[in-house]
Amino acid sequence: MNLNGDNDTAVVTIISKYGQFTKEHEDFISDLHEKTIPGIRQLRVYDVYVGGNAANFLDFRNALDHRFPVLIPAVLLMTFLILMVFFQSLLLPLKAILMNLASVLATYGALVLIFQNGWGSSLLGFDPVGKVSVVTPPVLFVILFGLSADYEVFMLSRVKEYYHHMKNNEEAVATGLEHTAGVITAAGLLLIVTFGSFATANIITIKEIGLGLAIGVLIDSTIVRVVMVPASMRLMGDANWWMPAWLKKIVPEFREGPAPEMAPQPLAAGVPAGGSGASGGGKNAERMVAAPPPPVPKSANTVLVGQLDPTNDLAGAEPIAIPRTRPLYIGRHASNELRIADQRISRVHAQITYADGAYTITDLGSTNGVYVNGERIPSHSTRVALHEGDVIALGGRGAVTFAFHLRPLAQPPRLSRS
Repeated sequence: MNLNGDNDTAVVTIISKYGQFTKEHEDFISDLHEKTIPGIRQLRVYDVYVGGNAANFLDFRNALDHRFPVLIPAVLLMTFLILMVFFQSLLLPLKAILMNLASVLATYGALVLIFQNGWGSSLLGFDPVGKVSVVTPPVLFVILFGLSADYEVFMLSRVKEYYHHMKNNEEAVATGLEHTAGVITAAGLLLIVTFGSFATANIITIKEIGLGLAIGVLIDSTIVRVVMVPASMRLMGDANWWMPAWLKKIVPEFREGPAPEMAPQPLAAGVPAGGSGASGGGKNAERMVAAPPPPVPKSANTVLVGQLDPTNDLAGAEPIAIPRTRPLYIGRHASNELRIADQRISRVHAQITYADGAYTITDLGSTNGVYVNGERIPSHSTRVALHEGDVIALGGRGAVTFAFHLRPLAQPPRLSRS
């Protein structure tokens, strides 16, 4: 017992026969809080407190136990509301929450097996203590739930776009998965390597959090995102996109704005396609060079429309008129206005749009890319302006190519499906 100089404060040090953070030690501190201290305080003479590392840790854990049950429904509610506004659906946000919780709960189960039951403890270099750190569950929940929601939005935003175009839920899910599964898996592998490196730490809590994040990302980016999400969306069918009419009037609609335009310089006649960044040679490379178009007679009232002149693989096909009132979708799927039955072409490969007096082309996340004058354009995020004589290649450099021209509206070519 230590007394201060004024003899009004005493510090009593109690040495327990139990280990500092064992269950018996925690029970001893709880008895002090619940039985011993209340009796002393009833005397109204002394203010009594329990300190020390073990008591501070117990107070910290009790605070977490009270706050964590409040955190979970708050996160779930905010996630539901945001996804409901973004997707204009009731079932998709509910499904997203269930899938995200599946990833988190599976991770909790894996941590119990490893750190509480001791599976693989010798391989990971630690001695199991029969429990998981109290810090690990809330930290894993907020990080894993956020990552899972991010993957969900990334995938379903593409599925939603294809559904609006195809009007077929099954095809939209398949096409969206085709265009996003590779990116999601690659991003997941990067995170797994990064988080997994913390499993080599000597501090058990850091080891738990690092390994838990790696396991959670692995489960989410493979089993959940690539298997469970597409399967559940296919089973729900068009109900994925259902929302009551009265609720649509209340919920604000999320609208996407136009992407920035990028204007590539057209190749001059006589310059080989490989000279501006394209690779390869031979006949295909030569065919990617656009010949100078004949002059188009124009007057103040002349209206010009876009036209695609097929070359190489589609040589001999009729020119394709580009509508001014709607996008021209290009791809392998039957729902595209310009269908190209070529395995190098994705289901929904690209679209050409007329707006503000100009034609633009957008890569809709194709596998083999869209090239304008030999240069691959950014995927999905950028509209590239088309100019007279530009050469468009789909499915790789020189795979399926068109020359873009402007023609008077008075002599429109027929629309041809390939």
